[in-house]
Amino acid sequence: MSPTDPRFHNNLARALVQKGMFEEAVVEFQKGISMDRSAPGRPAHLAYTFARMGKTDEARKILDELTEQGQHAYVKPDNFAIIYTGLGEKDRAFEWLDKALTDRFGPPFIQIDPVFDDLRSDLRFLEMARRKGLAP
Repeated sequence: MSPTDPRFHNNLARALVQKGMFEEAVVEFQKGISMDRSAPGRPAHLAYTFARMGKTDEARKILDELTEQGQHAYVKPDNFAIIYTGLGEKDRAFEWLDKALTDRFGPPFIQIDPVFDDLRSDLRFLEMARRKGLAP
């Protein structure tokens, strides 16, 4: 594991989020982002973390930045699903998750990714997973 690799900081930050260590996760996400700004998934997970902390203004700022970026370059739809999930906006999260699952670069791990835990109890999640061949 190399602390100079932005993926190291991203993975560590995601683990910290799952432990409820949000402040520490923010620091690690920011380290990873500062090393490599080209991966929009890092800001999306940072926005998710801010939303979980109740810092919705910070989360929405990142959402706005990704929306703007999406007008000029490709941004994977699951990034928006991640942010809306963190914000607790399930309808918008499902809208973007559906787009992500029809996208050729859609998230292959939605059934196990802890970011989507809050969506799994919703029948729309099971219906979507079945429709996409990800559930029996």
